[in-house]
Amino acid sequence: MKSEHDFQSFANSPFHVHLRIMATADLHMHILPYDYTADRPNHRVGFARTASLIRARRSTAANHLLFDVGDLLQGTVMGDLDATARRQGLGPAIHPMIKALNEMGYDAATIGNHDFSYGLRHLQQVLRGARHPVAVSNLEHRHAPDGASAMAPPLPGDVPAQFAPYLLLPRQVQDTEGRTRQLTFGVLGFLPPQTAVWESHLGDSIIVQDIVASARKWLPELRAAGADIVIALCHSGLGEACPDRGAENAAAALAALDGIDVVLAGHSHQLFPPHAVNEDATAGDGQGERVLGLHALAGVAGAGPVEARGYRAEAPDDAPVRSAIDPVNGTLFGKPAVQPGSNGSHLGIIDLTLARTERGWHVADHRSEVAAIFSVGPTGEVSPTVESCERVLAKVEPDHRSVIKHIRRKVGYSHRRLHSFFARLMPDPVSCLVARAQQAFVEEHLRGGPDEGAIVLAAAAPFRTGGLAGPDNYTDIAPGELTLRNIADIYPFPNRLSAVSLTGRQVLEWLECAVSAYNQVPHGARDHPLLRERFPGYNFEMVWPLEFRVDLARPARYDAAFQFADPLSHRIRGLRLAGQPVEPEQRFIVAASDYRINRLQAARRLAGGKPVPRIDLRAPDELSDPAMRDVLVAHLAREPSSPPPQPRRWGFCPMPGTSVSFATAPRARECTDMLEVLGVEDLGDRPDGFALLRVNL
Repeated sequence: MKSEHDFQSFANSPFHVHLRIMATADLHMHILPYDYTADRPNHRVGFARTASLIRARRSTAANHLLFDVGDLLQGTVMGDLDATARRQGLGPAIHPMIKALNEMGYDAATIGNHDFSYGLRHLQQVLRGARHPVAVSNLEHRHAPDGASAMAPPLPGDVPAQFAPYLLLPRQVQDTEGRTRQLTFGVLGFLPPQTAVWESHLGDSIIVQDIVASARKWLPELRAAGADIVIALCHSGLGEACPDRGAENAAAALAALDGIDVVLAGHSHQLFPPHAVNEDATAGDGQGERVLGLHALAGVAGAGPVEARGYRAEAPDDAPVRSAIDPVNGTLFGKPAVQPGSNGSHLGIIDLTLARTERGWHVADHRSEVAAIFSVGPTGEVSPTVESCERVLAKVEPDHRSVIKHIRRKVGYSHRRLHSFFARLMPDPVSCLVARAQQAFVEEHLRGGPDEGAIVLAAAAPFRTGGLAGPDNYTDIAPGELTLRNIADIYPFPNRLSAVSLTGRQVLEWLECAVSAYNQVPHGARDHPLLRERFPGYNFEMVWPLEFRVDLARPARYDAAFQFADPLSHRIRGLRLAGQPVEPEQRFIVAASDYRINRLQAARRLAGGKPVPRIDLRAPDELSDPAMRDVLVAHLAREPSSPPPQPRRWGFCPMPGTSVSFATAPRARECTDMLEVLGVEDLGDRPDGFALLRVNL
């Protein structure tokens, strides 16, 4: 881990100003170091500990700024409860996360796509309690009051009534000679253009424009208004050096623009620059890398060399001298940048030396790092590196007590252990439960209508499957009574159930998107990593109760964004339902989350991007489709979780003499029934705490 920066190491000059910029991103309502889905402490998360890092780093810098890069309000039960209370007119005056940020004195922020998860009205109401201004440079609000644009200039007061396209932050700073100088910092904010698609409940109330095009639009005006240094708060991953218009991840391309001085990134939950959590860091197989953030850079166009204990990713031979992404120096197109992970796990820090010439202020020198709130020991044990900030704890303690009371409420019963240890190897009990609940709800809803008797399929994905969150990031619920915390564990997002009418051909493409999570495996390979890097577990969405095999010898048809990687490749073999082949034009109704349907349609994977027929699942007195968690709770009240379905409905095509490696939680060794079905061999524990298994194909 890098030592804290020492400003004295920079060359001193009467015209130099040292500035420390700190950033959080993707806090997702993880205020305390506590896992509400497991009802126990979690040392890997918690803004209360990040706040202690902020206080410590502030104390060693005469000049400092603090920013947040979005996705604050959704991610834990605490956020869900607050949103429910506000819909009922019972919410507190100040949102719990906003109370925590106010305590730390943020200078400005932007918003992320998940900040819209509870609706635009909720977001605007929450932000009225914030003491910092909010910049969103690529958002247009179609239904602003009195026809006013959401991009109107800020109104008087602490917080603008709508989001500002840019901010001007005048600050008095001290130079290296101790003299006071006046600088104005310009701030731009961006979120993914896909936000309005992912959060379909927004309808046409907002439009989110291309990130780079929006920056080009506002930069001249921002500079003309007096900005000396421009800082971009980009709720977007690093992305490609030259992305397509409308790219979800465009932080690197944003940094390439003249006029941008600093980029603070988010959204993809990665770390930049990469950060080793201990001295024995090793690369993994895409499920829990010790050198956090490195795997996100492999294969990125324009990325420079990345090395860490045997890991190396090379830039193309024709890459420019100034790499688009330089993880060693922490720059994007030569501009200082940082991305601080997620859930409060890290604080992003950029130390700048600013110099003034006849052309104005510029960045003369810089250093970037991410500081962790936890460390990992040689046997995988996780320990906090800082204590929680007492001021933040005091602000949210009443909210925490309310959440604990709520999550312990009993809602159902399970006769079997519900876990996600093998969710990407075979049908798992958690996804089976979710799929059955969706299917049962839609079948009941169709009864007595024109679609009664239609074949209903259900798409479900695992949410907690290890990854950078570590070997504890799995659903694991013992048999017995189920509580609301278990429901939040099984389904952590506030998605809604939706249903669409699809053909067999479209269902096949849905499955091809899911099984693109796997690496191509050469015949005869031994312990080849099974899972592709940069492919989230929640994109692995199986369609139940279809039967099929996956041909791992074939290349993936899609990438993680559901764009063609190899349009001529198909991995799904023998697609059947109840033993009968699925015909290309056969009609099905597919129950799935609104998020998944919207994302696949936006990626043009369903009907070429044209609207697909949707089934209205609203109750007569409801304005929207049912919440997924409510569907689960109602299902468990009627039908306790039962033994897993037999036979095994999907698996891999045989590849004699070939094996793959798969990382999972050490607790998976207790599930002897599934281990026997899979026929795996135990390869021991990796240094990061994951258990490594060999699967013979």
